Amino acid sequence: SVTILGNWIFSDCSGLTSVTIPNSVMSIGAYTFSGCRGLTSIMIPNSVTSIGYEAFSHCSGLTSITIPNNVTTIGEYAFSYCSGLTSITIPSSVTSIGNYAFSGVDMPKIISKIVDPFYIYTNTFTNNTFYSATLYVPLGTIEKYRSAEGWKKFVYIEEATKCERPTI
Repeated sequence: SVTILGNWIFSDCSGLTSVTIPNSVMSIGAYTFSGCRGLTSIMIPNSVTSIGYEAFSHCSGLTSITIPNNVTTIGEYAFSYCSGLTSITIPSSVTSIGNYAFSGVDMPKIISKIVDPFYIYTNTFTNNTFYSATLYVPLGTIEKYRSAEGWKKFVYIEEATKCERPTI
């Protein structure tokens, strides 16, 4: 029956290694898992619609995140300094990504399923990510990304392969 994971609830729980969030949760609050350096696995259910300010910041053990299909908002610094992240999948439902959401994270691969890319800050991702990562986008949207503020900073933008292709 829990619908919100409140602010700071698991913050700095370095011994926490995996979490399965119940399907009843709709919102992950500010700093909820911040500093959980031992966290290597997290299952975020489709019921979640927002990920709060610094919700997963400094979770250096996380290597990959798939944001669920109903998330609309990724807060500022949400995944900042998750230095172990090597990829992230952003669903088409996302309409807002906060400033510095992925700061301090050098990822080689980002998959965006967003069909109409919206403005993102030029520091949403690190400069190294913008300049060396590959951003995979939905088929037929590459020009939109090349002209969208923030997204156009990515040097390497490719349309997704059949395996990664989102449904438009």
